[in-house]
Amino acid sequence: MDKPLLNMLFGQPPQRAIEYLQQKQLMPSEDWWRVQGNAHNHAFVVAHMTQLDLLEDVRKSLIEAQKNGWDLKQWAAHIEPKMKAKGWWGKKEITTEAGTREVQLGSPYRLKTIYQTNMAQAYEAGRQSVMWDDNELFPYVMYSAILDNKTRPRHRALHGVVMRKSDPAWAAIAPKNGYNCRCTIIELMYGEVDGKEIRVYDSGKYLQVYDVDVGHGGVAKVARLDFPDRPSFQTDAGWVGHPQLLPTRQLMDKAAVAEPKLASNVVKQVLQNKPVASQYNDEVKQWIQSVDPKRANNEMRIVGTLDPEFVKVLSSRNIALDSAALVVHDKYTLGHLDKERKKHDREWVENVVEHLNGRHDLYLDVETNTPLLVFDVERDGHVYKLVLQINKALNAKDQTGSKQKITGNLIRTIVIEELVNLTNGKRYEFLGSKK
Repeated sequence: MDKPLLNMLFGQPPQRAIEYLQQKQLMPSEDWWRVQGNAHNHAFVVAHMTQLDLLEDVRKSLIEAQKNGWDLKQWAAHIEPKMKAKGWWGKKEITTEAGTREVQLGSPYRLKTIYQTNMAQAYEAGRQSVMWDDNELFPYVMYSAILDNKTRPRHRALHGVVMRKSDPAWAAIAPKNGYNCRCTIIELMYGEVDGKEIRVYDSGKYLQVYDVDVGHGGVAKVARLDFPDRPSFQTDAGWVGHPQLLPTRQLMDKAAVAEPKLASNVVKQVLQNKPVASQYNDEVKQWIQSVDPKRANNEMRIVGTLDPEFVKVLSSRNIALDSAALVVHDKYTLGHLDKERKKHDREWVENVVEHLNGRHDLYLDVETNTPLLVFDVERDGHVYKLVLQINKALNAKDQTGSKQKITGNLIRTIVIEELVNLTNGKRYEFLGSKK
């Protein structure tokens, strides 16, 4: 898809598209299905590309293509020599959990898919980053496919369908809906729909999201709409969720500098929406999985906030908080996971957003006056104890890669503690629970 066609389709200055690619974390992957749905929003992945330096070369080259207006031919001339120099070209045998098989690495067709998918998705993310904010003047959205002989029948099926912006289906089926997908969405005003002979659909009981087997040991999600008067619409496997500039992460970044009581109340309200909480948990998980603690890049993610009741009780104990934000750092948190006496289930940490959003307790280490978050995990009578360093100043990079000095509650030490040690009243004082 060349620049003139992109401009015609999207009419969008490239800055937001550039930001969309800049915010992505590198995600080495043997198979395409390992990064799915909303993970595409924050993980930069190319199937069968496991070299971090080459992934970064490709990502930077696509950003340069956006900045300089390179078409496919210009971009390919820039990146192809780098792929060949690093051995990522032609066919190659790979070994995964599912066995050994031959895969296609670099080729003219692969270059076209990488370019078109990433450029179109980035531009669509730029458009949609502002589209969902205006529900009063533009309350409706229409699905639009490019109707030609290249259009997937399952994407063509939704062409012209109008639904309210508030319809939950858009969170699963707003384009892009597959590699090389050219579909888009169009905002509509009241006057363009109300009083006209235009049906406004309600996804209601017609929306399904489920797993499918994609081979080679892979399982991917698809979203399907079966309106009774239209052919069935279905996303491509692994493409459930619309491209965006990660508004939940932006909210979390703001929570880091907001007044603690206000921040904790706002974040709690947002994360009560289970799809939003699940999506953000997946975003954090993908980032954690992409981090090599031995090559820490001084990055962090805000994974939640202290519960409003915890903020209140700490204030009553004269434990001042500069921020309610809870921070995971690539070096100071993830770099400590496998150290002696701290080794535990890494998968638990990958799902830390879900755990913070669920039930847990607040204790106080009376010797150090340090608050502790304690989670009940069934493992031989042990519980996980997350020790937060309150008002810890961090020099870390935010989602755009800019260096910032951030004050937050760093989850630095995660240890397994005997339950009896928390309840014998000698060192730890129970302060409350988050239900």
